[in-house]
Amino acid sequence: MNNLNLTPMLERFVKEYQNFLEQQDLLSTWKKIMKAVPVGATLKLNKKYNIYYNPKYSYSSFQYLGLYSNKAIREIDKIIKIVDRDFSENELKYTVIYPGQNSSLLESEQN
Repeated sequence: MNNLNLTPMLERFVKEYQNFLEQQDLLSTWKKIMKAVPVGATLKLNKKYNIYYNPKYSYSSFQYLGLYSNKAIREIDKIIKIVDRDFSENELKYTVIYPGQNSSLLESEQN
């Protein structure tokens, strides 16, 4: 979206609208898309704990995640849950972004 040269307020609006369309399952092509992400040396940890972590990443429409390491996609997984974690006021807060606002984290997923 950055190449559209939108104002910050308009960019926020477009992202919120896109999230709404995704939550209503109105963007059907996202179910066929895989996003490849570089993991480098963390590939073994990603596989062991079945998690991908990126502190500066914003979610976009795709259902599969490809872990790229050593010049190849080494693992492809279907996304089950996307969680935003925020540590503020000495408290760790979790927000489930996908699969929807009514979703929550299991206690075992919070560690």
